[in-house]
Amino acid sequence: MLPIIRHHHEKRDGSGYPDGLRGEQIPLTARILKIADIYDALTTERPYKKGLPTQEAFAIMREEVKRSWWHGSILDEFETVVHGYEPVQPGRSGTQ
Repeated sequence: MLPIIRHHHEKRDGSGYPDGLRGEQIPLTARILKIADIYDALTTERPYKKGLPTQEAFAIMREEVKRSWWHGSILDEFETVVHGYEPVQPGRSGTQ
């Protein structure tokens, strides 16, 4: 667990912290936690801000992928999982 926690602020381009790891040097589990942590920070209401809607949060996260800070493939998978747990909107069909 400690490497996951330690390295979830690393960035793909090496500009993260605490160790400046880059790319595949960052443990996969830390890359996954990073995406989940940021999604939670964006979508959860806090005393100082309202939570963003899911689509807006993913749009912001996609911009960060363009900066080469995160791994887009992990974000793709995470987005698929999140959308799989969203309630179906009235008048739309879908599978849960």
